[in-house]
Amino acid sequence: MKKYSREIFFIALALLVLAVLERQGFFDFISGFLHHLQILFLTIIISGIAFLYAIRREISILSHQHKTTNEKIRKPVAMFMVSRLQSLQQVRTALTSSKGLDLDLEELNKFVDACFSANKGKSYVGTDSNVPSRFYELYPTYLGEQFSSSQTRKPGHDVRILLTSEDDLRADHQRDGVSFAHFYEGHIFNDVRLLQVEKSVAEKLAKNHRLPSTDLGVFGGKFVVFFSPHEVNGATVNYEIHIEPLQAERRAQLQLYLHMLNESAKLIRLESGVVSCIERPREDKLGDQRRLLWDLTSSPWMRRRLSS
Repeated sequence: MKKYSREIFFIALALLVLAVLERQGFFDFISGFLHHLQILFLTIIISGIAFLYAIRREISILSHQHKTTNEKIRKPVAMFMVSRLQSLQQVRTALTSSKGLDLDLEELNKFVDACFSANKGKSYVGTDSNVPSRFYELYPTYLGEQFSSSQTRKPGHDVRILLTSEDDLRADHQRDGVSFAHFYEGHIFNDVRLLQVEKSVAEKLAKNHRLPSTDLGVFGGKFVVFFSPHEVNGATVNYEIHIEPLQAERRAQLQLYLHMLNESAKLIRLESGVVSCIERPREDKLGDQRRLLWDLTSSPWMRRRLSS
């Protein structure tokens, strides 16, 4: 008995502690804690599944690479690919920074497709500093992506403002009437308002409202893309692209920019082979303002005002 006195003492002490804890409701606390712990673990598991589902395409690509690579070279190839994946962080950082990311034409076309696909048929508002023929040269797939996207929603939401002079539009029509007519008729057929504003007006407004470029695309009120094409060595064109979510400050800046552009804008018209930029009646100007600002306006009061 004396030999096991130490063990007996600790057993007795443990029983005493358990009796006190039971009287104090400790076991109920433990039971409740374990219940909440189960909920926490279940929440973590569901969140993890949701995250994996969100990146299922990326996982599928990596899984395909793993399966199709011979197992004898799978490890060195995987280690090399990790470095490539890590470099994507630099791409994302540049694309979402104020400096922007330089893309070539092939990359730009893929980016345009990604933007309109992600927009899921919501409205689009764009400004561009190029006449139609030059627009096609710089952005050969852009209108196709926009117009195919517009087929999935009710017409009467999109706007494009060309930041160029009436004389330049007329000269472009004389130089390449086929491209101009195709550009114009595509907007008419898809019920996209086509307006004109002098470039100098847009440059002043963009500077006043701290926008990185006069040329931009607002996708469904969710995100905005700024475009700055520039020539390299006098021939190749690179595209400086900057994308950002529409936060309150940028939303307000764009509202003012587009509102002021609308105040100066004229309607582009092509009739009987003649290009003209005409003043709009007040009701048309108000209708264009609704198109331009609707998805940038989250306030119900402002939306009622735009609708009145």
